[in-house]
Amino acid sequence: MQKLLKTIFSPFFDENFFENEEFEKKLLEVKNLLPKHILTVITKIFAESTKGKLNFEETACRFQKQLKKCNLPKNISKVIPLEMHSLEYTNKLIRQKIQELSKILPYFRSIRGDGNCFYRAVGLAFLEQIFYKFWVSYREGKLKTSELIDFLTVLEQRKFPLIKCTLSETSNSKSYRILEEFLRDQEILLYVFLRQCCKLIMILVQSEDFREVIAALEKAFLENHLFDMSLVIVMRSILHFTLMNNLKREEYVPFMVSPDEFLRSLQIFGEEAENILIPISADALKRVIVIHMVHKDQGTGVPIILTEKYEPLIMNEGKEKDNLPVINLYFRPGHYDLGYEKEKNDLLKYFQN
Repeated sequence: MQKLLKTIFSPFFDENFFENEEFEKKLLEVKNLLPKHILTVITKIFAESTKGKLNFEETACRFQKQLKKCNLPKNISKVIPLEMHSLEYTNKLIRQKIQELSKILPYFRSIRGDGNCFYRAVGLAFLEQIFYKFWVSYREGKLKTSELIDFLTVLEQRKFPLIKCTLSETSNSKSYRILEEFLRDQEILLYVFLRQCCKLIMILVQSEDFREVIAALEKAFLENHLFDMSLVIVMRSILHFTLMNNLKREEYVPFMVSPDEFLRSLQIFGEEAENILIPISADALKRVIVIHMVHKDQGTGVPIILTEKYEPLIMNEGKEKDNLPVINLYFRPGHYDLGYEKEKNDLLKYFQN
């Protein structure tokens, strides 16, 4: 498998990542493997990204070269047992509680903490889930409808606009300062995200095991910081659009006190997510979001396990909340990592040895 991974993925995530010729080559390779309606979507995304004055290849390559000069931390880690994380603590009681939590949440993935960790964690979980659903449907020959393709089509058709983000005043990262121009360029931002997702689809249809798709997604996050940034801003934009469109609804009354404040925080790259924005995420992605944490009891000071569950505020008629996918987050003060629950989790087997 290692040889296969190297053969398929390396040429697609190297210096030629943004080049149009490389995209076209890959598209020709998988042309006969894709259903016509999906091939049409991918072809349209590629055509739209190369026409007019966008200069996608030139601009994206320039940003990527600038980023290579910066010593950026990793955006995500590999998935590891949560029990191993307990070893980072000297407090015996905290270690015991993390080990206890690992019975419910056996694996977790560390997420880069730069004020965007919530959006990065939720966005990655969302991608893992919709790519897995696509994988299962593709293998079963049932790809008439797909949440993944619907999502890409909504983005491509601009059914909700990407927001223009500014940098957090607390961000002193040289790399982010370099990318201020990129943050203002929604078109480049949009096609970095869309083309990356298309490339992952093309890898998926050539893969024999979903672990190969997970490896490709991880590699994209680790080697393509523009993709990571585009995902963060796509997630922020989805929440911004959801909040704007629902402020007059009864379910959104809690946000009526200071909607401008919430909307403004979503437009600041590096601004941490407030708890009150989490239900909007559940609503926007139509997922249940569960936060797990080991917390010291205010009265006794003894570590305890706390779990908070956020369901969508608005559900379409005929949809049941009990059947919604679940995103699990592992929370520590001021930071979110991505967790993988033990029960009802089809992805778990791909993280186990």
